Amino acid sequence: MGITALAKDQMKIVVDLNKKQIVEAPDTNLTIIQPISQAGAGEVQFQRKLEKAQSSYSIMMWLDDSFTDAKGEKHKMLTEGLSQRGHGVSTKDDTVEDNYSYNFGEKALDYPQPLTIEIKEYWNPIMETQTVELFSKK
Repeated sequence: MGITALAKDQMKIVVDLNKKQIVEAPDTNLTIIQPISQAGAGEVQFQRKLEKAQSSYSIMMWLDDSFTDAKGEKHKMLTEGLSQRGHGVSTKDDTVEDNYSYNFGEKALDYPQPLTIEIKEYWNPIMETQTVELFSKK
């Protein structure tokens, strides 16, 4: 499978909740879609379509359980019920859709926009060949 990596400054998703729009993301594969089931106010459904995915189990995105508004104030995501959940669906042999709900809560609609979520884990494979030189201490 190889390695996955993402630059530290890319480990965030910036969302304008009122516009239901991604302002900044690690790549162009991440979008906001209409949820399959009815979503509460302040809840968004993220989707990533990944081609050439080698395993649907390794691609799940993990997000922090708090977010920061445009003024730098930290807030906790809504914790009633399942406020953060994700699942992967294989759409064809090597393509996977990773769907992920995140509930900012209804009050977040009134927070200064945009809102920033820190990413804990994001599948971003490095496909080119890499070499590492190892040295031993004697």
